[in-house]
Order: sequence, then structure tokens, then C-alpha cells
Amino acid sequence: MEKIRKPRQFDRNMLIVCEDTNTAPNYLLRLKETAIANGCWDTIEILPKPPLDNQPLEPRPQNNPHKSARLKRNFQNTEGSDFLEFELENENREQPIRYVRTVQKALSEDLYAEGWAVFDLDGHTGHARAAEMAVELPTVNIAFSSRSIEIWFLLHFHLTDTAFQKTICKNERGHELECNKTTPCLEDGRGECLVGFLKRNTALSDYKKKHDIAPRLELHQQNAMNNAITLRGNYDQNQLYFERNPYTTMDFLVKSLFKWLQLDDSITVGDFEIGLSQTHPNIEIQITNRTPRTQIIHKQHFVFENRDIDFEFSGGGLLLANQQRIILITPNRDVVGQKLKFPANNERDFVWFCC
Repeated sequence: MEKIRKPRQFDRNMLIVCEDTNTAPNYLLRLKETAIANGCWDTIEILPKPPLDNQPLEPRPQNNPHKSARLKRNFQNTEGSDFLEFELENENREQPIRYVRTVQKALSEDLYAEGWAVFDLDGHTGHARAAEMAVELPTVNIAFSSRSIEIWFLLHFHLTDTAFQKTICKNERGHELECNKTTPCLEDGRGECLVGFLKRNTALSDYKKKHDIAPRLELHQQNAMNNAITLRGNYDQNQLYFERNPYTTMDFLVKSLFKWLQLDDSITVGDFEIGLSQTHPNIEIQITNRTPRTQIIHKQHFVFENRDIDFEFSGGGLLLANQQRIILITPNRDVVGQKLKFPANNERDFVWFCC
């Protein structure tokens, strides 16, 4: 029986279903706390519940005005319950299909605005079906890592093209070994393990899966995102993601959590479709009016995170229905590492451009 807590609001909440019970949930918990504190989301539900999360459940209004009237499709739910309970179909219980399907079930009930399945390569055979299912309606986002989420942690410090064949060394009884700077990896014909490499080549020499890792990664987050982009560029774009090693799309989830937009990304924000096409020396933004009415874009719609930064602004003015325009922002000083917000005064539907 799968069990998901119902959110209190629909339009600004996210569901994240993880494969493991410790590493990913605990890491994402800290990102969740920051994202909510920054006003990016109202609710972020992480399953399984992160062990580091000992907070009691918050009360929720009994009636959900956004509840869909469509057929529940095998949901088992009691009126007024704070939880949605359901059984996965037999054919959808295989890993990692089950994580995609769990998110899909919640999204189909209009309980969450966005849903993510977080899983690793491991030895699963259901990756092809999970990928096919994710693009079906309702669409599920996948944050995938190969060999495991530790490759995302590694990218905070180090770009590698090593195709790891195991996450961690284990003895003949299946017990994990403490591979580190002084203890070599097990000679089993599969090479160095990812965790051993992580400990030997980064500041995480004492890394353990149950540690609270996020605070130690925070200062290197942009480096990880840049490295993930570089890593993806090494592959033929027709190659299936689960055939790539090393590889990760965890950066997509991080960007979504914090409403960040990087170079060549695009997103819909309110009435506009936004794209970031250049960041240096000037910031070039493609903006399209997706409404049947005329809009106006002016300098006051943009603000840097560091409000002391001023800038020249061009390309604004009236924007007709479905019209696209290039907005050019010329900062009065170096803004590498800074973020630019649009719309400046909107605290519910906004995006941060990563400069």
C-alpha cells in the first residue's frame, strides 16, 4: 500500500519519490527547507520520509478545492483523510517503474503541481519502461544518476568521465566496506567504487550515506550544475539516459526546487515563456507573450539578488500577443555567481536567472 500526504494547496507544491531511504531523502530535505524558506514552493513532500526530518505533520484543511472529479483509478481513500492510499498495479511494481508510477498516481488526482522520481542505475531492468511511462500524461520528471547519487555529490568537487561499475565495495557477505584514502577498493574485477573515489578525491573523506551531506555541498552547488552540463555534452543525444555512465540529471531537480534558469534553459512564468540565451558580458533573455492580450515589459520587472547591482535595460515596451522579444540587461559590474529575478515583485510565480 502506497501512502502520500495530501498537500494543502495545489499550484505551488511538489512531490519527490526517492528510491533509497537515507541518502537522497536526507539530501533533498535540506534543499526543501531552503526552497520553502525562499518562497519558491509552499509544500514539498519527500518520500520515503527523510530520517533527518523529525517534524510533526502540519494540519491541513479537510476540503481540497482543487480535488479532481475524475475517476480515482484504484485509489483507496476515505473522505477527509490527510493521506491518499493506493495500490500499484502488478505490472508497475518493478523498480524503477514503481517510483514513476507513484508520482503519476498523485499527479493524476491533481494533488501536486509537479512530480519527480529520483533513482539510480543500480541493476534494475525496468529503466526503458520507466522512461516511456514518464512522458505519458501526467508527465513525471526524472532525476537519474549513474552509477548512483554519489556521482552528483562528486560533481560538486570534481568532473570525471569514469564509468563506475559499483557504488560501494562489499564483502562476500554483502557488508559495505570502508574504502577511503588508506583502504583500497576490493579487487573484484569491477574497478574502484564510486564512494571510494569520492572519499579519496574530495573534501568528503569521511562520507557516509546517512550523513547530513547538503550543508557541505552548498558552496559548490553551481560547480556541480556546470559539471553536470559538461558531462551530458559528452554523450550522443540519441543515447538513452540509463545507458550513460557517469551521468546525472539531479541538477534539473535542484533548478526546479529553487526556480533557477541557466543558459539555454526555458520555462513558463505566468503569462510569459522565458529563455536565457546569454549571460556574459551581457544577459540576454528571450521573452514571449503567451496570452491574447498586450503586455508591457520594463526595467522594474527585473532585480538582482544583490539589489546594489544596477543595470542598463533595452528591449522592453509593449509586447503583443504571441510576440517574442530579446531583453538585454547590461550590469554596471561583474555579476558572475549572482542571480536575476523576474518578475521582481512577484512572490509566487517567478524565476531566478543564473548569471
